[in-house]
Amino acid sequence: MVSGVCQKAAAQEKTKYYVAIVWLYNDNDYQEERPCVSNVVKLTCRYQNTDAVSNQFHDFFNAFVKGYNISSGGITVFQYDTYDEAEKQRRKWIADYNNSDWDTLLVHDFSVLCDD
Repeated sequence: MVSGVCQKAAAQEKTKYYVAIVWLYNDNDYQEERPCVSNVVKLTCRYQNTDAVSNQFHDFFNAFVKGYNISSGGITVFQYDTYDEAEKQRRKWIADYNNSDWDTLLVHDFSVLCDD
């Protein structure tokens, strides 16, 4: 039999999937130019939330993407229960942006580290 404390901890460590979206502006003209969509990120952390994903995406973006800055609207992170659900919505956003003549920047290697 599992104690109530262990059950609660196990429930908190349930796997979730995240996708981050941000609008970018070019360093040269400061106009919002294009959307940026992350890969699907899988997390099985005890303490996980969209703020943690957003903060780490910001750090990742600043380290690896040159020539663009994050717009004042910041980073929006969406949480899903399944990988398929997250990937389906990610592909829809990419299609919608590209069909609206936006040059979508796709991030492929983003990952999130657990603090616990």
